[in-house]
Amino acid sequence: MLPAENKLTPTTPKKDTQGAVGEASYEGKSVDLDSLSKLTGFPVDFIKKELALADSEVPLEDLRKSMLTFLDSTFEGLKAR
Repeated sequence: MLPAENKLTPTTPKKDTQGAVGEASYEGKSVDLDSLSKLTGFPVDFIKKELALADSEVPLEDLRKSMLTFLDSTFEGLKAR
């Protein structure tokens, strides 16, 4: 469960008409990187560097994009080996 200080409240995702999981419940929300650091055990500076983030509070949508970019590049690097 996420700590209360990041103000994300877990909800049941809604499905749109195509059956995809919607993001409406988290729209406009931000994630505090100090909280993410405590949850993951990674230092804030490491998270910022690896995910190419500048601020200590990041919109959830931007965090998701950065994480996907990081994962894509990591998997591409593993495929090249």
